[in-house]
Amino acid sequence: TDRMYMKIVAVGLSTFFTVALTTVSADANDQYFDSDGVKIRYRTEGSGEPIVLIHGFGMNIEANWEARGVWQALSQEYRVIGLDVRGHGKSDKPHSPDDYGSNVSKDVVNLLDHLKIEKAHISGYSMGGSIALHFLLTYPERCQSAIVGGQGWVDPEVEEDGPSTRDMIIDGLE
Repeated sequence: TDRMYMKIVAVGLSTFFTVALTTVSADANDQYFDSDGVKIRYRTEGSGEPIVLIHGFGMNIEANWEARGVWQALSQEYRVIGLDVRGHGKSDKPHSPDDYGSNVSKDVVNLLDHLKIEKAHISGYSMGGSIALHFLLTYPERCQSAIVGGQGWVDPEVEEDGPSTRDMIIDGLE
């Protein structure tokens, strides 16, 4: 049991330091743009059709995409574009809840505009999956395809402030 405990602690510390070091280290590839008054950090690599990678909650480009080898594999055939979602990584962290919500998928549109890209593949994991779905449903003309991974499900029968998630997805695909 002590040996198992030590392995768990070692894996936890390793993960912590990997995320911590990739979060604070300066990188020559870091770029920034202004998204309606919020400074958003992004990176690009490779050439080909553009794919935007949107990380999960509490993550950043490096921890969600580079540390797992996704960035490197995709950049062999695609123009990979990653952003630190507002409130994460090296992007600004607004304090007002009003600065989040639909503004987060608008940041993706603003990034595409900044890079002069009309349409892109969009891939999001966890929170990034929710952002990717919102982007797909709100800006379908800007989305070549969408990959949604690890995104939690909201009960399709619950309609608090509008249509259910299921109805929005179905309407968006029609």
